[in-house]
Amino acid sequence: MYKNFRIYKAETGTFILKADSKRFGKQAIIFEHYDCNAVVKYMLENYTNKDGKRIKNMRWTDLVYRKAMSTCNIPNNPWYTA
Repeated sequence: MYKNFRIYKAETGTFILKADSKRFGKQAIIFEHYDCNAVVKYMLENYTNKDGKRIKNMRWTDLVYRKAMSTCNIPNNPWYTA
């Protein structure tokens, strides 16, 4: 189970997805891709509750998306906070 997702843009141009997990620790890299949409898709597909069930509630997925995108410095990202 992953939580506390963050998306970063690397200097190489790829997007890195970091999250907290019991297995890998805090803010470990769990996914990397050159397309930000692929990273977001992976994040939302792996957003689960404690029972391992995928969370599809739009309110929660939107909150997770906004929080993750707050660290992604790309043009026209309204959620980015420096």
